Amino acid sequence: MRCSAGDHDEIFTVSLWESEDAVRAFAGDDISRAVFYPEDDAWLVSRDLHADPWAVVGEVRATAPASGTRHPANVTG
Repeated sequence: MRCSAGDHDEIFTVSLWESEDAVRAFAGDDISRAVFYPEDDAWLVSRDLHADPWAVVGEVRATAPASGTRHPANVTG
């Protein structure tokens, strides 16, 4: 996500990983420490050195309503 912040933009990035072990294989044991590449210096004004490791606890699946039923948002009175 991007937010204009005066003379620069702030970028909020979300990445999804198969498992916490996969994150550790990439980032090391401290998964709350942000990882950067050398080429990032060309783009970044500053760095947030902290990463927030959130866990996905469920998923939402879109399903079509049964024939003849109405979505609750479309029901009146």
